Amino acid sequence: MEPDGQDHDVGGGIRLNQVGRIMQTRIVSLFRNVLHKRRVEQALDEELESSVELLTEEKMADGCSQSEARRQALIELGGVEQVKEEVRAVRVGRLLEDLARDLRFAFRTLANSPGFTAVAVLSLALGIGVNALVFSVVNAFLFRPLPVDRPDQLVFLENKTYGSSQSFPNYKDLRHRNRTLAGLVAYRMSPTELETSTGANRIWGYLATGNYFDLLGVNPALGRFFHEGDDLHPGASPYAVLSYDAWQSRFAADPEIAGKTIRINRLPYTVLGVAPRGFHGTELYYWPEVWVPMMMQPQIEVGNPWFDDRGAWNISVIGRLKPDVSPAQAEADLNTIAAELAREYPVENSGLAFRLAKPGLMGNTIGSPAKAFTLGVLLLAALVLLAACANLASLLTARTTGRQRELAIRLAIGAGRGRLIRQMLTEALMLSIAGGAMGFVLAWSLSGALSSWHAPLDFPVQLNVDPDWRVLCFACATSILAGILFASIPAWRCEN
Repeated sequence: MEPDGQDHDVGGGIRLNQVGRIMQTRIVSLFRNVLHKRRVEQALDEELESSVELLTEEKMADGCSQSEARRQALIELGGVEQVKEEVRAVRVGRLLEDLARDLRFAFRTLANSPGFTAVAVLSLALGIGVNALVFSVVNAFLFRPLPVDRPDQLVFLENKTYGSSQSFPNYKDLRHRNRTLAGLVAYRMSPTELETSTGANRIWGYLATGNYFDLLGVNPALGRFFHEGDDLHPGASPYAVLSYDAWQSRFAADPEIAGKTIRINRLPYTVLGVAPRGFHGTELYYWPEVWVPMMMQPQIEVGNPWFDDRGAWNISVIGRLKPDVSPAQAEADLNTIAAELAREYPVENSGLAFRLAKPGLMGNTIGSPAKAFTLGVLLLAALVLLAACANLASLLTARTTGRQRELAIRLAIGAGRGRLIRQMLTEALMLSIAGGAMGFVLAWSLSGALSSWHAPLDFPVQLNVDPDWRVLCFACATSILAGILFASIPAWRCEN
């Protein structure tokens, strides 16, 4: 005799097989009803005609004439067309049939009113396009991660007293004493002079510690990056990594650039490699042209020594959390070290305390104002779309009033109010989806122009606001919501 557990397993297996067979049958029925609709309708006609003939023969056997027998058979059956509708109502795939029918009717109705359709689609395109464009900026600031390995593990180190800046001696102590971060990197934005075939050019770049690229997990497009062993002693590592854009624009995408010598601040530097396309460092708004090891700072920033100055708050620091370590745990660990540094160096580190923020916008220094500003602009854009929906609702209500005779006839011949409301919603959704598609194309074009725009400053301020899947989902959701909003008033009037 089998154990109870095995009985349950067998019973469960049988039930799963039954569910599987039922699902398979329904799927087959769905495909048959949708793809072979004419054949299914013909089979239904034949089956009903056969039923009518059988009932007619029974009535004739009871003494009725053929015509009277057929009339009574139809009465008993309930009417051929009524029976057909009842069968169709429970048929698998009926919702798809109704949807296709509603879409065809909505398309014909809107095609018969080209003026109204054009005004509605263009109004929605502008409203949704503006919202999608603004959301592209919000997405670039708030949601799009840095193009690095496991960006969710990166944290930006802020100083509660000096904001986004740290001192280099403090960075070295934090790097060696912490127990919650897999690594810490320091970097600094710095202008310099680059000599090319067109002459000397002022450019902006990064001074970065040797572990910068290793911690970020970025792979070069060409050559290699510098590593920790390339950044040990001041002035001993004259290496450079070019950005992808600088490689293309200033060196004509030379495939042999790795290993060649260029001149930075009139001194020779060996190009180790080229960063991948789309990688612009650890700040979203700042697009450097070159990365140089931190230990070359005396040659890049001549006459400005700060390596050993604990009171010079002029570098940024990013860390990577160890697995299973939360930001709160890492922050507590860093603040324990901060208390030690405050005791050891009370003059420079009095009141020293750290907090962790999302990297990309100098932590909360730029991040918080940027969030507030972009969300405020997004709210204004949403109000513009809401106003457009209100205007379209008025137009659609007036149009519905003009269609009262048509709606009354459809109600008189058996259409339910729910079906009429669904038809109106279908028309509205078709308009909103068309407007949303045009709006997304508009937002795509404008965001491309905005991404390629360079601020007229002696500073490489730029932002990638090209739409991605988040913006596409936002545009789709906005289109559907807009359609429901401006169709709700006429649908309510139809219901009442």
